[in-house]
Amino acid sequence: DLNIAIVLEERQPAVDEESLSNMGELAQFSTWYNAGEVDRSHNLAKAAAKINTSVVLPGQIFAFNRTVGQRLVETGYRDAMVIVNGKFEPGLGGGICQVSSTLYNTCLLAGLKIVERHNHALAVSYVPLGRDATVSYGVQDFRFQNNTASPVYIRSIAGGGKLSITIYGNLDYKQKIGVSHVVDKVINFTTVHKTDAALPPGTQKVDHKGIPGYVVRSFRTYYDDNGKAIKTEQLARDSYMPLNQTIFDGPAIVQPPPAEEPPPVEPTPVPVPEPLPEEVPPGENTGGTI
Repeated sequence: DLNIAIVLEERQPAVDEESLSNMGELAQFSTWYNAGEVDRSHNLAKAAAKINTSVVLPGQIFAFNRTVGQRLVETGYRDAMVIVNGKFEPGLGGGICQVSSTLYNTCLLAGLKIVERHNHALAVSYVPLGRDATVSYGVQDFRFQNNTASPVYIRSIAGGGKLSITIYGNLDYKQKIGVSHVVDKVINFTTVHKTDAALPPGTQKVDHKGIPGYVVRSFRTYYDDNGKAIKTEQLARDSYMPLNQTIFDGPAIVQPPPAEEPPPVEPTPVPVPEPLPEEVPPGENTGGTI
């Protein structure tokens, strides 16, 4: 007979009943997207599902890139618009920065400590200025730390053009928090014209409408139960570059040469008849010498 010795090791659960007894919503934040952009929506929903149900223990650091994983065709991501070198172009995983940005705002409102966060090169439309968080696998990450003494839990749901992220934790750590920003500088974009021979002559096509640049400071303010501000901290000072408006012009319309006018027609002269001589009554001297 074969005897196998089994050694049992008792381990305490990372989340116990006591830590869950006072659990509730610490913060929630939502952003909207165009569900008609199928590939971008697919990437967004995939990343949202990756962070859904994440549990971050006290003192633990949550890393977005580690949780979501590398954005590859093999991992199910698709091409959608991303910002590269200050302009929009297709790239794998386009759209997931909306997930990291939405999570960033939820963490701010939950009072969690931000460890790493980067702004986009261009201002984005789905969150206010200074409240975006771009990610690029192996280059830029979004990370936060659970600075409470209880676990926090992430719920992330995307569908129907809406992304909602909620952070749950011990309600003893729920705080009244507001996030604001100040625009220090606006950098206007310029309009650039380029010729496109493929366009019909005399027509134009607007490639994009242009985006202003900004210099922005963002703040997190804590309030007491009476709504009085008790502490304000500056989160970041971000610079966004402008994106120039580009208009493609079709070839100029070639005007046909003006038609030559025929030479003026000289009117045919009409002879004027000479007047007849007046008749002289008989016997009247008409003058002259005899």
